[in-house]
Amino acid sequence: MNIQPREFQLCLALYLIAGALPATGQQGGPDTIDSIKPGARHTAKKQPAKKAPRSGRRSTSTKKKAVARRAPVSSPHPAASHYPTPAAPLKTPALPIMAHSQGMDRQVQQGANQLDATPDELHIDQIGAGDTTAYAAATTSVKLGATPLWKVACSVQFGEPRSMAGGAILRARGGRLGVVMADSVSESMSVYVEGSTARFAQRTDRLWHRFEFIGSRAGTTVWMDGGKIGEGLATALPDSLLVGPMGTSPGRQTEIRVRGLTTTPNPSDSALVDLFNGTDLSGWIHGGKPWRCVDGLIVNTGRDWLAFDPQIPTNGFELAIRVRIIDGQRLRIHLGQDFYVGNEGDSHRLAIIGEIADERQLGDDSYVTGHWYDLRIQVDSQDNVVLSQDGKITHVVRRRTRKPFRLSISPGDTFSQGHIEVATVRLLCLQ
Repeated sequence: MNIQPREFQLCLALYLIAGALPATGQQGGPDTIDSIKPGARHTAKKQPAKKAPRSGRRSTSTKKKAVARRAPVSSPHPAASHYPTPAAPLKTPALPIMAHSQGMDRQVQQGANQLDATPDELHIDQIGAGDTTAYAAATTSVKLGATPLWKVACSVQFGEPRSMAGGAILRARGGRLGVVMADSVSESMSVYVEGSTARFAQRTDRLWHRFEFIGSRAGTTVWMDGGKIGEGLATALPDSLLVGPMGTSPGRQTEIRVRGLTTTPNPSDSALVDLFNGTDLSGWIHGGKPWRCVDGLIVNTGRDWLAFDPQIPTNGFELAIRVRIIDGQRLRIHLGQDFYVGNEGDSHRLAIIGEIADERQLGDDSYVTGHWYDLRIQVDSQDNVVLSQDGKITHVVRRRTRKPFRLSISPGDTFSQGHIEVATVRLLCLQ
């Protein structure tokens, strides 16, 4: 066959163009020379599909399959909105930490110290071995209201005394009213009332001791384990209690534990004060050894007197006392220098005796030895006195004098002695 050069060049060009086009796999596509040059007898061989280079783009179908296979694997470059907010670097906590114990609302500054608080006990101690100013401290408000007689008590135990004294501070109007403290300088425990000329001190023994502050309009007294150890002229009403360091200079904090915090009168008791705490004779002075606290009772086997130390307001008050006479013929509850509630001679009667007027007996006033009786004495601002026995009024009188006095109880006199027991003594001061 005679092929002209021009025809040969045209065929060669068409052949090269057909080989360079990619196969699409679609019907009627430019797969062969026959589709390009109809009528030609020679059929060109089918060209194999070329593989895409590794660095090239994948086909749509292949890409979808690859994405489906890799779906469980997170993308190394997720959207910015999926990134979590970077956490700030951790720092030593400097915010106050609340410590719940003893019904106190306390806050503590954590530093080179520790504070442990449970519902029953508060514990403050030093962590580091060196000096620090990051002391732990705890405070609570004391809500007593406008009352002429109050009591605040707690048990305290000191551990190892260190350079910075630690203690429990009863505060009033931003100042100190009473202090229980210990340090390594004096190696002792000190207790005092603001305004006193002397301080009680003893060597730190690391034992639990019960402290009770009792205040009235005449001053404040402090008691330890039932014994009076100090008094002062401070008459302010306490408003808070601080447990912690006694200063702010660098040092090592003295270990202290506090538990059993009580205040009276409670706001719900309307100025009703428990004069006997049921544990010891804090607040009471006596003339001899026969008086003691046994199984939650005040017990006496002699004829010496027992008196509540702070003076009782005389404008008006109510006294409730639960008592029984075990043996003997005398019981006298002195409500002033000139009159008392009790009996005379061998009579088993409880009446109001002394400088009184307008006496009237309204009920049975007899008693039986060995029985418990609830006595209530009410004195108003008009000097009227009402005596009730087990809830029933027995006597009404008018007192002749009005003088400050100390409540005292006596089971006998110079002619006889008796054995009595007292369970409760509660006083309500009327404004």
